[in-house]
Amino acid sequence: MLYKRATELILLLISNEEFTTVRELSNYFNISEKTIRNDLDVIDDYLAKNGFHKLIRKPKLGVKLSGGIDEKNMLISNISRKDLDNYIYTTNERQIMILLTLITHDSGNLKIKDFEEILKVSRSTINNDIKQLKNKLNINNLELRYSTDSGYTISGKEVDLRNFISDRIIEIIKDDYKNIGDNLAHTKLSGLINIDDIKFIENVFYDMEELFNVDYADVAFNSQIIRIYVSLQRIIRNHALHFEDYKENIKLTQEFVMSNYIAGKLEEKYKIGIDENEKIYFTICLLGSNLAQKKENENLDIIMIQLMARKLIEYVSSKTDIDINDDLILFKFLVEHLKPMIYRVKYNIELKNPILDEIIDNYKDLFMIVKDGLMKIQDFENILVSDDEVSYLTIHFGAAIERKKLRNSTKPKVLIVCNTGYGTSQWLAMQIESMFNVDIVAATNTRRIDKILMNNKIDVIISTVNIKPIKNVKTIYVRPILTENDVKELNFEFSLLKNNTVEIDKILEIVSKHCTIHDKFGLTKDLEIIFSKHFNISEGVEQIMLQDVLKEETIELNVDVKDWIEAVRFGGEILFKNKCVTEKYIQAMIDTVKEIGPYIVVTKGVAMPHAQPDKGALRVGMSLITLKNPVNFGNAENDPVNIIICFSATDSKTHLKALSQLAKLLDNEEALLKISSSNSKAEVLEIIKAYS
Repeated sequence: MLYKRATELILLLISNEEFTTVRELSNYFNISEKTIRNDLDVIDDYLAKNGFHKLIRKPKLGVKLSGGIDEKNMLISNISRKDLDNYIYTTNERQIMILLTLITHDSGNLKIKDFEEILKVSRSTINNDIKQLKNKLNINNLELRYSTDSGYTISGKEVDLRNFISDRIIEIIKDDYKNIGDNLAHTKLSGLINIDDIKFIENVFYDMEELFNVDYADVAFNSQIIRIYVSLQRIIRNHALHFEDYKENIKLTQEFVMSNYIAGKLEEKYKIGIDENEKIYFTICLLGSNLAQKKENENLDIIMIQLMARKLIEYVSSKTDIDINDDLILFKFLVEHLKPMIYRVKYNIELKNPILDEIIDNYKDLFMIVKDGLMKIQDFENILVSDDEVSYLTIHFGAAIERKKLRNSTKPKVLIVCNTGYGTSQWLAMQIESMFNVDIVAATNTRRIDKILMNNKIDVIISTVNIKPIKNVKTIYVRPILTENDVKELNFEFSLLKNNTVEIDKILEIVSKHCTIHDKFGLTKDLEIIFSKHFNISEGVEQIMLQDVLKEETIELNVDVKDWIEAVRFGGEILFKNKCVTEKYIQAMIDTVKEIGPYIVVTKGVAMPHAQPDKGALRVGMSLITLKNPVNFGNAENDPVNIIICFSATDSKTHLKALSQLAKLLDNEEALLKISSSNSKAEVLEIIKAYS
C-alpha cells in the first residue's frame, strides 16, 4: 500500500513523459531531496510487488516511469482500486471528511458509527477527532452539537460555516495549482466531493476570466472554485445566508456583475434559484481574491485606499532608510492588494500565504516594519490583519527594494511562473533581475504559460511549481525566496556572474578627473534615473501639487457649524464655487458617509469627505476648513473632528501627487495642530507649501 505522498508522486510521474529531477520533485512537494529518494524507493518496491516495471533513474536527467500507455493506465487503475480504498488519513483530513459528510449527507442523523465506517478507524480515534473539531469550530463562532434524535449537527452563522469548510478543503488542495477536478479525483475526498461539479465550476471561471478580462492567481482561482462549490452544496440543501451591511456598495462593483454571471450558469445547470444574498457572498469571495494581473479600480473607497498605500510607503521608507516613495509599481500593487484585503478581513475570509515562514525567516525586519506601519493606518477600517496578509504586503515592499538594484543590460528572455499571486511573482522577478543579466518578459500563473509562449520568445522559464516540460525552453525550479542553492544553479545555467552594479559615486569620480562638474547633485540624480530605472508616482500623469489645489480661495478658518453634515456641505460649497464639482457632488459626499460609515475620518481630528468621480467631479480639487467647534462623525477612534478636507478627483491617477503630499502632512501632528489653531490663511498656506 502506498501512503498519500507516494501516491501523489507516482501520479505525477505518470503524467510526465520526460525525466523529472529529484530537485524538481523536492520543489514540487516542498520536502527534502533525501525524503524524495526514500519515496522513490518505496514506489519501486510497490511497482515490483504489483507486477510493474521499476522506475528508470539516470544521473543528471532524473527519474521517470518505464512502460507504455497501457501499463500506465493499468497502474492508475491499480492505485485507484487498492491504495485509495486503503488510504490512511491524517487527523486534519479525517476532520475534513467529517465536515463534508455533515454538509452533504441529506438524510442527517449521523453518529459515531457512521464516521467509523466511512474513515475505517476506531471509535476512540473518531472521538478524539470530534473533540479537536469542536475546538476549531468554537474558535470560528460555530458549534458541533449532538443529540440522540438528530445525531451530529453544526450550528452557527451560515457564512461562518461556509468559510470554515472552504478553508479546510483549500488547505488540502493548496499545492495543486492546476485542474482541481482531476487532482481531487485521485484523492479519497472524491467520495464526498462531486468532481463533475468542481470541473463545471472550474470551466465557468475560465470563461468568466475571458469574458471580463481578469486573470486570477492560481491560489485565488482554486480558492474561489472551492468556495462556490461549498455554497452550491448548501444552496441545493436549502441552507440560506443573509447580509445586512454593505449590500448596496457591493452591488456597484464589477465583481457583482461577475457573480451574476456565475449564478446564472449554476441556475441553468442545476435548475435552482440563487437569490441576491448568495450573489453578494459570491461577490465578496471575488473581491477577496488576488488578481494575477492588475485592472483599473474606480470603486467608492479608492481615494482612502490610495491614501492608506501612500502612508504605508512613507512609513516603510522612513524606517528602512530606503527611499521608495516614488515607486509607481509599488504604489499600484499596494492599492490593488489593500482593496481585497479589506474585504477579506471584514468578511472573515482567510488568505493563506504558503511561504509565510520563509518570508518571516528571511525578511523578519522588513516584515515587522510593514506590520507596525499597517497598525498605524488600519484605523480607517478598524481591521485586524493576520500575519499571512502582512507577509503578502511585505512581498510588495521587498520587490520595491529589489527594484532599487536594477540595472540596464542585454539579457536573455525569462518567464517567471508562480502560483501565489502578483506580488510574490514580482518579488521573485526582482530578485532574479537584480542578480543576473536577464530580461523578465512576464510573471504569470501556470494556466497562462502557453498563451505567453505563443506571443514571446522565451529562453528560460524560472518556476516555483512543477510544470510540463516545454521543448527548447530550459525550466529551472526555485523557491519563491531564493536560497543559496537556487542562486548557484541559476549562476550555472546563465553562465554569468552577478551583474555588475553601476555605482554612481564611482562614475562621478571618473567624470571629475576629466571634466568640471557644475551641478554634482543634479548630475547624480540624472544618473540615478538612467541606471536605476527611477519610478515616479506621477509618471505619465499631470503632476498636480498640494499647493495647486489648496489655495487661499479654497481655505476657510474657524467655520461655525452645528454637525458633520453641515461641515461637509460647507467644504463642498467651496469646491462648487471653484468649479471643481457640481452641486450633485456635495450631496454624494454626505451620502457616502451615511452608506459606508465614518471611515473618512482618516486620522485624529481630520476628516476627508469625497465621492465617486461620476457623481459630479469636474477636476481635481480640495477645500480645507477648520471648525470653531469640533464635530463628531461617529468614529470612536478619531473623533472629534476640527479639520475638514473635501476632495474631488476625476480619475484614479491625476490627483496622486497631491494625495501623496497630503499623506505626509497628515502624519505630522504638530503641523495639523498649527493648522487647526491658526487664524491666518497665510500661515496655513506656508505649512501647505512646505509639503508641496
